[in-house]
Amino acid sequence: MFTTLDRRLKMQQCLNCDKKFKYKQIMRSSMYGYKPIVCSHCGETHAVTLDSRIRIAIVIVAFPMVATQFIWGNFKYERVLFYILTIIPLVFMVPFLMKYRKKEQG
Repeated sequence: MFTTLDRRLKMQQCLNCDKKFKYKQIMRSSMYGYKPIVCSHCGETHAVTLDSRIRIAIVIVAFPMVATQFIWGNFKYERVLFYILTIIPLVFMVPFLMKYRKKEQG
């Protein structure tokens, strides 16, 4: 069980030379519209997979909204605060959830 979880929570590495991408590099990619990442070692370009985009949307948007609704119901201010406090740690987990593929040249 832990080996599967460990494998899933690893940050992406270059699919060409196996050099790990930096945390900051992946965060920038996700914050600026899933911009492709270029490996600093070999120059290979990697694009975010559609699966990752869906996963991030569910984890950062849908999950906190549903959890907030179930916990707080109709209390507006507490719900907004809980939503914000739930999103903050999830945003910092994004680099561990993002997966990339080699970008097609052309």
